[in-house]
Amino acid sequence: MAFNEEKHIQALVNLYRRGFINILNTLLQKQAKGQYTVFAKDQLKNVLDILAQLDAESAIWIQQVIPRIYQDNHTQVLSFINKMGMQRKIKPNFAQIHQRAIDVIAQNMFDNLRQATQYAGRRIQDEYRRAGIDTMGEKYTEGLTWRETSKRLQERLLSQGLTGFKDKLGREWRLDSYAQMVARTTSREIATVATLNTCQEADIDLVQISSHWPTCEICVPLQGKVFSISGTDERYPPLLDEYTPPIHPNCRHVTTPYVREFDPQADKTQRHSNTSLDKDTRSKAEKQAYKNEMDKVTIARNRKRAREILYSKAPAAEKELAAKRLHRTYEKAGTKPVGRDGAIIREYLKEDKA
Repeated sequence: MAFNEEKHIQALVNLYRRGFINILNTLLQKQAKGQYTVFAKDQLKNVLDILAQLDAESAIWIQQVIPRIYQDNHTQVLSFINKMGMQRKIKPNFAQIHQRAIDVIAQNMFDNLRQATQYAGRRIQDEYRRAGIDTMGEKYTEGLTWRETSKRLQERLLSQGLTGFKDKLGREWRLDSYAQMVARTTSREIATVATLNTCQEADIDLVQISSHWPTCEICVPLQGKVFSISGTDERYPPLLDEYTPPIHPNCRHVTTPYVREFDPQADKTQRHSNTSLDKDTRSKAEKQAYKNEMDKVTIARNRKRAREILYSKAPAAEKELAAKRLHRTYEKAGTKPVGRDGAIIREYLKEDKA
């Protein structure tokens, strides 16, 4: 059976999504009979155990999938060489280069994912401590019952986006979204490294960046262009790090081996390769098409997140906010909510009822 990279990426995303749901359910569980502080400590322990389990399961995924992605792209380059009737020169020292590349990228991916769960863990512990202190103070000043105190702590924890991750640019990610971005970006990275290493092993110096429509302003100056891996072929620009896919998180572009003799439009490709590497050449129609595509992705993500709250045991206040978010996705898409979405939106947004 052919290796399905997308299927494996979705399996990893689903793993982190289940982790999010498990954390959400843990935060929403009712207080058991007994001492309140014991319950809170047990609840926190359960959340941290879920994060630890995510680390363990992602390590297994990386161990199984990353080498397969590398091997798949390595094989594709070899198939290209055979198809072109080129003679492949075996270089034994490249076996170590291939394995080292797999090991380094696999470790980097694990470190990135674990950084996210550790961040979430620290944030959760901080919020438990802070919210616990705050709510304990309110209990004594406002005369709240243990049940009311527990509910207020629960609402504060949920409102803090506890499963989020903040990257170096200050962007907030939910764990499953972050895992998806890391998986997609890493898969493109290892595909590129496998292609470049195999090309060098076969003495192929030129690679071409794939083309997609529509695409973003960052990638459009690069797609379809040919680069020299060694930088010694004066006909084409050198392949610098900033031109090597993935160009940005979630980048779809890949590199493929290029042999000028087999390109019927070689002169045109060469001229294109030597045009500006930073100019946005997209038409107004392509810019709009790309924006529409990104809007669809955002709408789908926001709907899924709103439904996770609405169809859970979350407090009414959280569900009301989620219903508003879900309703906005339909407004953004210019459609009317129907079915289960329509019913639950009407339930929580009273003003929408007839």
